[in-house]
Amino acid sequence: METKSKVYLGRRVLITGASRGIGSALTEWLADKGADVLAVGRSREDLSRSRVQYLALDLSSEENTSKLIQHANQFEPDTVVHALGGGFGLSSDLITSDEFMYLLQLNFLVALQINNALLPHLVAKQRGWIVHLGSIATRELTASVGYTCAKSLITPYVKHMGRKLLPDGVYISGMTLGAVTGQGGAIDRLQNKKPDIFRDFMESRRPSARATPLTELMPYFNLLLTDTAKLHASNMMCIDEGEGVAI
Repeated sequence: METKSKVYLGRRVLITGASRGIGSALTEWLADKGADVLAVGRSREDLSRSRVQYLALDLSSEENTSKLIQHANQFEPDTVVHALGGGFGLSSDLITSDEFMYLLQLNFLVALQINNALLPHLVAKQRGWIVHLGSIATRELTASVGYTCAKSLITPYVKHMGRKLLPDGVYISGMTLGAVTGQGGAIDRLQNKKPDIFRDFMESRRPSARATPLTELMPYFNLLLTDTAKLHASNMMCIDEGEGVAI
């Protein structure tokens, strides 16, 4: 059995949404553990780390998504973490079809296209890990209608594909997350821009009265990015400190 210190040596990891938040934290954590990382984000200025290749692309465009897939095929990752996503300020209940397609592209379709391109290679090697990030907001209806609907596609996708590919040694799983803090993510921006709303949310929705620090999530990512991922394949691990009340 590999020791913990060597488990990521030689691993090649593609991470989207790597400019900040969870994607940024994972890029640092995996690079520090010896993985080679291809980190994709909108702003290259926010991306700087050894053992990491950086790619600055706005993936809301199909052209840039195609560029990413070309880079990914050359990089040949055995591991993918889809950390890209968000509401991107589109909070109206009367969301237009163009606005919804924008959210759908960034919260789901980019991941779908990446997986479609890489899965044949992972299946051929009988080895791969893919992790999707969902949100407790899809159960609690605490976010915008556009974000909620776009993000909700992740859970059935993970369930279907995770079951299908587990026999091929490719482990697809995910996390359903509540509020997390660190690396300039959405909750950090809310706290900085709207401290009263942030404080009310923590007090009314979070029994712990805090957002989960990104550093505390890393052991759970370790479960989904090593051989223990087989036990979690096709499932969304919920980590929300009691934020969610829906069963």
